[in-house]
Amino acid sequence: MSASTGDMRHLVTVKNVTRTSDGGGGYVDGSVSTETVYCAIRQKSGREGYFEGKVDGRSVWEFICRKPSTNFIFVKSILEYDGKTYNVRDVNNTGERDKYLIVTAEEGVAT
Repeated sequence: MSASTGDMRHLVTVKNVTRTSDGGGGYVDGSVSTETVYCAIRQKSGREGYFEGKVDGRSVWEFICRKPSTNFIFVKSILEYDGKTYNVRDVNNTGERDKYLIVTAEEGVAT
């Protein structure tokens, strides 16, 4: 994880959907909480294939950011940057030192 402060110049929006009880035993997606954080962004891998009659491309990205004082990046979070949507797959607190988060996210898949 060699990301300098200058690399963390990309403003990324983090969205989390809250679920509330509907009173009948189910859940309803409620409000969307939005936070922003500066990250360094790197592509880890990408692939393209032909599925169900169309070309489908998927790529895995790594977002490195300073650990925020409150936890708002979760595995169910959605990241938005440069008009693209990324689904969070893993959030790693490097060395459990509460200094940096390495977030692995996937682009090109359904939410």
